[in-house]
Amino acid sequence: RHHGFVPWDGDADLCVDINDELRLLFLALLQGDGVQSFEGANMGSPYFSTLRRAQQVLNAAGFELWANAERPLTFKLAMRDSPRVPGKMYGYPYMDIWFCHHWAEGDFSLQSANFGVGLPRQVVFPRRKLFFEGL
Repeated sequence: RHHGFVPWDGDADLCVDINDELRLLFLALLQGDGVQSFEGANMGSPYFSTLRRAQQVLNAAGFELWANAERPLTFKLAMRDSPRVPGKMYGYPYMDIWFCHHWAEGDFSLQSANFGVGLPRQVVFPRRKLFFEGL
């Protein structure tokens, strides 16, 4: 809508399919001193091997992924060495990762299936490339 940063918002927002929620949660838990195994999970499976590789890429690039449950579950992606947001564990600047619902049909929804504003499909789809801050 703005083709750049929104003046009253201090972060960038990214929408991810709700089907990827568990993957992001595992990815956040696997980083740093996080959980190294999950009860009943085959940590040697291709699923977890892929998540470990993704965690290693994030770590090598200097990023942290935080699960944030202060409102509908979101995630924050920030540089590991960036200054911390006062009272938070994540740094600034950061990217909010929201979950979106109804990718296949119905009104597209950001946040949760029962909360948030439904968007008519023609507003979101077909997806297209847009200029952002001249990029």
